[in-house]
Amino acid sequence: MCEFWFEKLYVTLLVKYHYKTSVKNADNVIVESQFLKDYVNNILSIESKVIPNPTYLFMDRNATGEGVRKKYKLDNDPVILYVDRLEEHKGIEILLDAFIEVRKKVCDAKLIIIGKCTLKYYQKRILARNDEAVIFIDYVPHKEIADYYAASDVFATCALCEEGLSHTIIEAQAFGKPVVAFDIPAHREIVKNMETGILVKDVGNKKDFASALTELLTNPTKINTMGENAALWAEKLGGKAINDFNTLLKEQ
Repeated sequence: MCEFWFEKLYVTLLVKYHYKTSVKNADNVIVESQFLKDYVNNILSIESKVIPNPTYLFMDRNATGEGVRKKYKLDNDPVILYVDRLEEHKGIEILLDAFIEVRKKVCDAKLIIIGKCTLKYYQKRILARNDEAVIFIDYVPHKEIADYYAASDVFATCALCEEGLSHTIIEAQAFGKPVVAFDIPAHREIVKNMETGILVKDVGNKKDFASALTELLTNPTKINTMGENAALWAEKLGGKAINDFNTLLKEQ
């Protein structure tokens, strides 16, 4: 236990030293979220500016998703999409459990999970669930991911602890998809509850998460309204990010 504690302390100090020496000669330090700004300030005592990275600007916004629906024989089935690593803190098992509940009311629902798992034992545990309504895809090239966003109806992420910023949440919203996620600070910055998606208050509660997904999948009007709001919000975020970067460059 003592050796582990010492090792953890050593790594923490090493990381702090690395970051401080890396940015000491920088004109500006840019982070992607207020959460990261607070972290950098509190832990490393470094001031920074928040500018999210609108990765969706480099994606095919005209994607229809027809190829994906045809490939996986989805027809007009309601589709939930997850795009992220398959790790325990990402709450993927909560999503799988919630999906079982969703299927009790939306029997034709499908769940597409895109992401790699770095832990073999965890990957084996997840794949062993073997639900025919769940489609696991190990990897999709970034230039093709737009078709999966376009093919989906709702985007879901079950991350349980703090993250820097979820690019996939922003990308999904840019494609007009409402998001269901747990109500953690990083998600609060990029999902407007009941406007661009649903933030589940009780973090880790699979029943509440299932209810949020079911609420959307059984209400196409709500999906469309939230999706339109999400697309507008993402567009504004992208425009602001470009303007903020241009302002920084002009100041140099």
